Amino acid sequence: MHYDTRQYYCVRCLILVMICGACDRGNIYCGPECSGPARKASQKLSAQIYQKTRNGAMLHAKRAKTYRLLKAKNKSKIEIVTHQGSPELGAHDLLKAAVILPFTLNSMHCHFCGRACCEFVRVGFYKERSGSVRVKAMIWPQGP
Repeated sequence: MHYDTRQYYCVRCLILVMICGACDRGNIYCGPECSGPARKASQKLSAQIYQKTRNGAMLHAKRAKTYRLLKAKNKSKIEIVTHQGSPELGAHDLLKAAVILPFTLNSMHCHFCGRACCEFVRVGFYKERSGSVRVKAMIWPQGP
C-alpha cells in the first residue's frame, strides 16, 4: 500500500482525482484529456499577447515577408516551428485508444498508475520551508 497520496479536483473537468507520491508532480489536471487542450489554449493566448507587443509584431512581419518571398519563388515548403509539436503519424498508423481507469472514491487507487492508496490523503501540495526541507500539509478527510 502506498501511503503518500494527494486528492484534488481537476481544474478543467472537476472530477475528483487521487494521485500517489510517485506520480505526483504538482498535477492539477486529471490526465492528458484535460492537460493537452489546456496547454494548447494557454499557448494560443500567450502567442496572441506576444504578437500585440512591438517585438512580436516585428518578428511576425519579418516571418510573413520571408514566407511570401520563398513561396513566390516556388521553392520548398517552409516549416515554421513556434510551439512544441506532436510527432507525425504515418498514413496507415492506428491511434492508440486512451486508457481511462475506472475511478471511484471507494477504490482508493492512483488515477494515473493504479497503485493502492491509503485512506488518509493530503489535499494540499508539499510546502517548502526555508532551508528547503519538505513538509507535508496534511488535512484529514471529514468522513465518507
